[in-house]
Amino acid sequence: MKEKGHKKLSEESTEVSSSAKKEGGKTESSKAKRIAGWLTTALLVLVGVFCVVFVIRIKVFGKPFVFGHAVYRVVSSSMEPEIKKYDVIIIKEPKDVHTLQVGDTITYRAAEGAFANLPAGTPVTHRIVKIEGDSITTRGIANPLDDKPITYDQVIGIYVKTSPSLTWLATLFFSKYGFILVVFIPLIVLLAIQVVNFVRTCKMDANGKTPEEKTEEELKAQALKETEEEIKRRAIEEYIASQKQAEQSVEAQENQDQKE
Repeated sequence: MKEKGHKKLSEESTEVSSSAKKEGGKTESSKAKRIAGWLTTALLVLVGVFCVVFVIRIKVFGKPFVFGHAVYRVVSSSMEPEIKKYDVIIIKEPKDVHTLQVGDTITYRAAEGAFANLPAGTPVTHRIVKIEGDSITTRGIANPLDDKPITYDQVIGIYVKTSPSLTWLATLFFSKYGFILVVFIPLIVLLAIQVVNFVRTCKMDANGKTPEEKTEEELKAQALKETEEEIKRRAIEEYIASQKQAEQSVEAQENQDQKE
């Protein structure tokens, strides 16, 4: 009987221990979520810094290249069929512009008055048809006439290829609802997430817990304590009851022996 009572008490204690482990797992999950939130914030900050640096390189230093490459969106059909209107192209920064050859497709900054419908400095992507000294003559594949000659210092980069994936993204982005779908809504969602994380962080104590989490943990701890006490009480009552039953059985046996 004693062994049975001890065994039951052990089993019930094991159940409590298992419950405590589950609660601990929930706490670890909460910590993992907070860490994920911090990592997301750090990633957004890095992306923001990258964008700022990229814009400064273009606007201030006139260098659009990242790791030696840059992307441009073509807005005319002068290079069709090789490069279609609204294609996104990748160009590379030339190591030495004086190594350019006839047949190379380049992107350069248009001079004042070079094109009637383009302001000075607009990037133009055309093919080189003639090089004479420091003068480079280009032409769009679909154009019947050569462009006005340019100089080497107007060259931005050399055409590498057209990117179908970037073209698709650019088409979506510049569509009627593309900007809202691709940029605005995700930005609002991320901003809302970061605001929530920031508010939660401000409420945290030295142990990294919010008041809500502390209250919830206190309630769980109280419930766990009450459960343990109830299990112990029931086990003791069952043990005492079994002891009484055993004593009664012994007394009944002794009385029976005396009568005989």
